[in-house]
Amino acid sequence: MGGSVVGIAYQVEKRLPPNRSPLLWKVLFIPAGFTAVYGLLNFWWLFFSVIAAYLLIIVFVFWKRPPKTDAISNDVKELEEKMKKCC
Repeated sequence: MGGSVVGIAYQVEKRLPPNRSPLLWKVLFIPAGFTAVYGLLNFWWLFFSVIAAYLLIIVFVFWKRPPKTDAISNDVKELEEKMKKCC
């Protein structure tokens, strides 16, 4: 079961946005995942449900992309315009 938790953490880590910390992701997800599996194996449904909800919250927080700033968007637009005029 531990291998499954680590495998899930690894697969989700590959899909994280570039500005998210993979180390923080693993530190938060793997121990909670082990705890959730332990609750599942012992048929502690309430315990498992609480930890599973925590894991889902972590996933949504890490997958949420930060809002784009207008300054970066304007710089990108200016660079695109320069590239269009160039070639």
